[in-house]
Amino acid sequence: MQQLEKIFQGNVDKMIQFSMASKITMSCAHDHYNGPVLGVIIYTDQNCKDNALPVQLNSTFDQTCNLCATFKEIVRPSYSEKQYIDDE
Repeated sequence: MQQLEKIFQGNVDKMIQFSMASKITMSCAHDHYNGPVLGVIIYTDQNCKDNALPVQLNSTFDQTCNLCATFKEIVRPSYSEKQYIDDE
């Protein structure tokens, strides 16, 4: 069974993907879960998505030890507050 983590982002946060990766990691550790995970970030503005930095950490010690994360990213600028609440 796939685990789902969702974040709604309505302001520019360059580190949102890092926050999402951290929440997923902590949730999996707490639940002792090591299966597939779908991380979804729903932005309320294209500018928020454009400014989010990708999770990409490269080891300077060992080039085979790198951490990357990919998330499903959705931009929904025309959603009303009620639609966001109803989608949760």
